Amino acid sequence: MKEIITKTVTMLFLFSVATGCIGVVAGCGSIIQRQSHLLTYQICVPAGCPLPPSTKLDLVTSDNSAGARVSNCTVTAKDESVVYQASTLIFPSKNRYLVIAPPDAAAQVFAIDHPRIPHPTEWVAWQPPLYTDTSRMPWWNAMNDQGKDQRNTDIPDDCAKIRFKVEAWHGMDAVPRISR
Repeated sequence: MKEIITKTVTMLFLFSVATGCIGVVAGCGSIIQRQSHLLTYQICVPAGCPLPPSTKLDLVTSDNSAGARVSNCTVTAKDESVVYQASTLIFPSKNRYLVIAPPDAAAQVFAIDHPRIPHPTEWVAWQPPLYTDTSRMPWWNAMNDQGKDQRNTDIPDDCAKIRFKVEAWHGMDAVPRISR
């Protein structure tokens, strides 16, 4: 449990730094806190096709992206599938995509279909990718709606599926402290 909390806090901090929202840590978080929510997503793959630990996970919007690796996820193995779970902060944005990019395979691009202004939701239904992308920078293509010639909408049966939920984020005060 301690390791999961540490990874989550680290990912939240890195995302805050990457998006210029370090004001939360510096005490200017009231405005950001009202606008931010925690997106928790799960990726389900068949048990025989686990994702390599170096697989990149990018949450992409029309303004920025936040990345992680599968090795940072919580993993749950079931009889016929493996489920990876991670969380990241989200802010108001027009478009959101999750890009799953294994090192030696086409990236899978999923729509995070959630209103521009985030609000809490329960888990949505499992959904397949919109398309696969064979380019070197699938996150860039999703962010800028480019590379349409490198997209394939013929989705194989063994592709990943995702689902997500959104929760209100109450700032660093809501994160359990880790004693050393």
